[in-house]
Amino acid sequence: MSVNEKIKQQLTELIKQVEQIETPIICDNAVEIRELSHQLFQQIHEKISPPQKNIVEFF
Repeated sequence: MSVNEKIKQQLTELIKQVEQIETPIICDNAVEIRELSHQLFQQIHEKISPPQKNIVEFF
């Protein structure tokens, strides 16, 4: 299994775990948890990008 496939599998499993939460989570540290989820999204977005094709640089 390639690294890309492993990452995709891990992210898919994480999504499945979150989907299994049936009721809203009400807790004292909800803001902290939301911030962590936002950081996770940002890290994924920054680390994973499609291949770049036909890049033209203008000077």
